[in-house]
Amino acid sequence: MSLGLRLRGPDVLVLDGCDDDNRAARGDFGLIWVQTKGHTFRPFAQLSRKAAKIWPAFSSQLKELSGIDVGLEGDGAFYLCMSEAEWKDRAQLMRKQFDDDLPMAAAYEMEHGELDQHIPGLGNSVVGGCYGRLDGAVNLLKFFRALHSAFGVIGGEYRASSAVTGIRPAGSDFQVTAGNSTYSCAKLVLPAGLTLAPVHAQDLEARFPDFSRKRS
Repeated sequence: MSLGLRLRGPDVLVLDGCDDDNRAARGDFGLIWVQTKGHTFRPFAQLSRKAAKIWPAFSSQLKELSGIDVGLEGDGAFYLCMSEAEWKDRAQLMRKQFDDDLPMAAAYEMEHGELDQHIPGLGNSVVGGCYGRLDGAVNLLKFFRALHSAFGVIGGEYRASSAVTGIRPAGSDFQVTAGNSTYSCAKLVLPAGLTLAPVHAQDLEARFPDFSRKRS
């Protein structure tokens, strides 16, 4: 997000926590996953497919800015099923998503039985799998490094060990407190990862009472 904003022109400062803070990005696997994404919410499914499609261009842009190849593998990936019931549920879900709701030809293939020809050494506990042709992966450590490097190259500012402890309005701006420092900004983005509860306005007002004045 910060890289994209900076590429569009605004000055961007990222205030981050410590390395051992619980957040989704640090617990990621580097997957570009489209299987089942948005199967209960069509706009998310559409966004996931679009994001997977533009990954090659994004990885090339990161390499150009940072000099780091993130190791994009975009030729598909397997979801493994450990029981017959799981395999049938997966097949039903994929049919609903890619055959009925938002049809897309040859987006997936259900495979039953031995998958050793694709992934040697799986063993007998895997009864089958779903091969998603839209899925892929990147080297997560190289991806983080490339993001940080590219963000700095284009003039972005990143500050670690700067968890936000206060937000309050200051005229037409916000004042943000992180540790012993205070920052002013006209626009504020509060990202929430998968391990966090959704951030709602009432949550902000409860934690930062002055925030409601800015909204009004």
